[in-house]
Amino acid sequence: MDAPLATIANALDVHDQFNLSYSEAKKIIHEVSMVTNEWLKEAIKFGLSLDAIDRMETAFVHDESGVAEIIS
Repeated sequence: MDAPLATIANALDVHDQFNLSYSEAKKIIHEVSMVTNEWLKEAIKFGLSLDAIDRMETAFVHDESGVAEIIS
C-alpha cells in the first residue's frame, strides 16, 4: 500500500486534525511560501557555495511550490 502523498492539497484536507480552520491553514501555507521563496537570496547572503545551493534547491523548488503561491 502506498503512503499518501505529502501535498498541499492533502495538508489542507486534514486541516481540522491540526485544530486549524481551512482559512488558517491557507494562511500558514501562504506565510511559509513567502518565506521559503526567499531561500536563494538567503543562501547567497550567508555565503553558501554553488554546490551547497544546488543540493538545497529541490527542497525549495518543486511542483508544490507553485501550488502554495496559487492557493494563497
